[in-house]
Amino acid sequence: MAKVSFEAFKKLNDVPILSEDDLRSWGSIVVSKKTRRTLADNLTGYPLSASGTWATYLGNQLGVDPPDSLEAQYKAVKENLTNEFIIVELNWAGGDNGDKPYGGEPYRWHNFHDWAFHGFDAQWKVDESGAAGHHPNGVYRLAQAVWNTPIEGAWVTDFWKGMPSSSGPKLNANLSSISQAERDQLEEGMVQILAKEAKSLGAVRPIWLVVGHDYDRVLRHARELVGDETWRIILIPHHSGGNQGYVKGKASMRRWCPEALTAMYDSIGKARSALGLEWEVDTAKQTKFVFRRAS
Repeated sequence: MAKVSFEAFKKLNDVPILSEDDLRSWGSIVVSKKTRRTLADNLTGYPLSASGTWATYLGNQLGVDPPDSLEAQYKAVKENLTNEFIIVELNWAGGDNGDKPYGGEPYRWHNFHDWAFHGFDAQWKVDESGAAGHHPNGVYRLAQAVWNTPIEGAWVTDFWKGMPSSSGPKLNANLSSISQAERDQLEEGMVQILAKEAKSLGAVRPIWLVVGHDYDRVLRHARELVGDETWRIILIPHHSGGNQGYVKGKASMRRWCPEALTAMYDSIGKARSALGLEWEVDTAKQTKFVFRRAS
């Protein structure tokens, strides 16, 4: 398994989400109908580490308050991190009330729709008993899906960074309020940020795992991410609590059901085989473990 170097770990905390060129070219696009805030208002000054986290249990290792240092954090988790996969969620799910989307504390790693990890965070605790300490939520389901597989320790990020979107309809309302040219510019820019994250990670031909939304199609056309190897874009069923099981008795590859999980693991196995990498995951066993404890 390709490891994440300390230089890459540090770079995620140093590299800004929006470069100076980004701020000049499309940072002024208004991304909130209600508050008229721009993307620059929401993202200026934030590094990549403010909009992402690692698909592993982070509570005790990185959630210390105050954090000691990046060196201490890296030492605690380095054996669990990989840059062979990048998981792409949809959006950070914050409101458009004028608050900035990310907490901004140094040396913090933020998950895709919450604040930084603090203290003991049970939502990422996964063990054979499946005991999480509370009713399983979406983050916990994702943790179970990657647990004890080569996916564990992957970088988790968002597609729409800095877009106020406390719900899907609100995200769509804000997106529909901008022109098609601006929408296209934002999509292209978000893909460029993903490419910057991969470069910062030191990721070479990573497999992109896109969670339950339509932007897997956008990524398939992003030559800077996969070139002609569109099979390195794989859909993950959405892990939210409202997306469990079946619709009208039929399986959907975008819903959290055994068929979708099985298809996901099989697709990942085929992609890794094409890259000359091992998978060695018992698909049936892993699917049974994940769905039994996270449904």
